[in-house]
Formats: sequence, structure tokens, C-alpha cells
Amino acid sequence: MPICSEKNQIAMSYQNKKKTLDIDHSIQLKENENVLLVRKRKSRIFYNKSFFDYPISLNFQNLVKLGLWNSILIGISYSKAAVFPIKNIKTLEEFFIDRFGKRLYKTFFKDYTEKV
Repeated sequence: MPICSEKNQIAMSYQNKKKTLDIDHSIQLKENENVLLVRKRKSRIFYNKSFFDYPISLNFQNLVKLGLWNSILIGISYSKAAVFPIKNIKTLEEFFIDRFGKRLYKTFFKDYTEKV
């Protein structure tokens, strides 16, 4: 999400990289000119009749929505994936399991990955 730092500047962040851009409102855009449009956006995952902010984070609200037992199983699965990573990742499924653990993958990403 862009943050205005000065009147004619905007701070952009994408993939953990930040850059401050100068904005000149007097410039007229030419037809067919490539332009980056900045929009406020919120990404969420709908699961089990609840919305979860994306990217998934470990917070109290998500723990309550998932339930205590499911949260514990996700934590154990994530820990196992961190301690025993997959050595030769060959599929997208293995990539997600290696990054998030099998339980979290099955909960949020499996259906989407299969559709894509």
C-alpha cells in the first residue's frame, strides 16, 4: 500500500523492497503510455465461513477463526517443514508444503493450486 511521505512523493513497497517516487501532477499522459496505477487493495482468503487476511499471519484473530486444535496442528506441521525441508522441490505442491507445512497448505492453498 502506498504511503504519502511528502506532498509530491509516494513511498512504494513491493516484495520487501521500498522506493520513493516523485509525483509531478502537471505532467499530461500521452495516449497508450504505460502507467502504473496505484490502488488500495485488501487480499483475503474465504475459508470455513470466515475471511483471513492474505498473506496469512500468526495473530490472535486467525487463531480464533481456525480453532485451538487446528492451530496447534498447523504449528506442528509448519515446524516440521522448517526442520525437515524438502531437498529437491519438483512440484508447486511441494513448494507450498516446504514453505508453509502440509496442514496449512491443505487448509488454504490446495484447492486454489489444483484450480490453477
